[in-house]
Amino acid sequence: GGVLFENNAGCNLSCLGSGRAERPLLSLKMDTDQVRYVSRQLATFDVERICFFSLGEPFMSRNILDEMRIIREELPRTVVYTSTNGVLVNTDDKRLAALMMDDVIFSVDGCSQETLVKYQVGSDFEAAYENLCRLVDFRDQAGHPGPRITWKYVVFRWNDRAEHVARTLELAHRARVDVMEFVFTLNPFWGISPRFHVASHWRRLGPIVNKRRRITLRPEPAARVAAEGRPHAERAGSLL
Repeated sequence: GGVLFENNAGCNLSCLGSGRAERPLLSLKMDTDQVRYVSRQLATFDVERICFFSLGEPFMSRNILDEMRIIREELPRTVVYTSTNGVLVNTDDKRLAALMMDDVIFSVDGCSQETLVKYQVGSDFEAAYENLCRLVDFRDQAGHPGPRITWKYVVFRWNDRAEHVARTLELAHRARVDVMEFVFTLNPFWGISPRFHVASHWRRLGPIVNKRRRITLRPEPAARVAAEGRPHAERAGSLL
């Protein structure tokens, strides 16, 4: 089974469909002692997967590298994945923390500042995209098989035109991400994209599966496939 593990309840953005009417206080976060306590409790249940985020931004934590080291000490075989808006994945410590995960999803819902901030209010496209590129470079230069890095793009009526899709795919190829995902949403209802289902530029990308069109841009490296199920220190080298 799997669990949600939210290290930080605050967020640097104010997304329209976040489900939280107000931003939580930045003090609503776990300290490293709490992270260790929870990790040890999860270890007794042999948890298979940790979703290392909920409605907060995990990389707001200045201690995320220490948090991931603790999680890997206590749960070396557990699959850890996270989602981030990307703006704060901006230091080597945070990139090292990302390398200790199995999947990192950059949720960047536009191909420009204009298309992005209509939903992800307060975001910075150039910063998020640069941090995406730098994390891919950081992983590749370190020779790590993981994490798998995905650009997730939630589709709305204001970012669903053919030129938006073409530009996004161009940027995804340039960043050398592993996977590009375009995701349909009903929230907010006035942002729903009918084009996602009927327009030819969407249909050319392939079928909709689980409300998304998923494109693999880089094949799974053999080292990543072979490492599945092994302790993290063996899979990616010791970062503890």
